[in-house]
Amino acid sequence: MVESFIKDFPDHRERKKVLRHLKDMADHGPHPSRERFRVIDAGMFEIKSYQIRILGFFMPDDKILLTHGCVKKEDELDEEEIKRAKVYYEAYRKGLTSSR
Repeated sequence: MVESFIKDFPDHRERKKVLRHLKDMADHGPHPSRERFRVIDAGMFEIKSYQIRILGFFMPDDKILLTHGCVKKEDELDEEEIKRAKVYYEAYRKGLTSSR
């Protein structure tokens, strides 16, 4: 879902920035700047580039789960996007526990 969001994003410069932010996070962990990274809730975060947001969760074993991407239209991230990320997270966790 995140991959198609990024791939289909019309502004190639913003697409490159988001990919760079994701690679930096994978290589070095969360960015200390609130301009690029923000913790939203317990274990939940957003990676930021201008109005693009990629939401995700910290997982065990230094892994991250990216749930989806969105374009922020207001100053604050829409509460519906946060709820959506939590739904995806729970579905992922249920899939993990049912496959054990």
